[in-house]
Amino acid sequence: MLGVLAAVLKGAERRLVEALHEQGAIDPAHPMQFPAPSLVRRFALWRLAGGGALHRASADVWLDPAGYLALRQRRRRRALFVLAAVLVIGVGLLLAGVVSF
Repeated sequence: MLGVLAAVLKGAERRLVEALHEQGAIDPAHPMQFPAPSLVRRFALWRLAGGGALHRASADVWLDPAGYLALRQRRRRRALFVLAAVLVIGVGLLLAGVVSF
């Protein structure tokens, strides 16, 4: 269930970034207005703004391309760290099981 939710949120975030690029809202001089967003889009806005990739002034938003790239790199590093931790724990459990026989 959580995987489906994560996929929906990631898709909403990707569509939001694509819409910002299509409208040219990548600097404060060309912001984009958003209609009342759905709950999923609001969460995507919150994730982008919290990561420093999206800036907001009243009802206008614009994307910071460098901030978005940095956000994606931080997420990628975090995912690799979690993967490495899971692998280390798995190998440790495997070795502990083999040694205890």
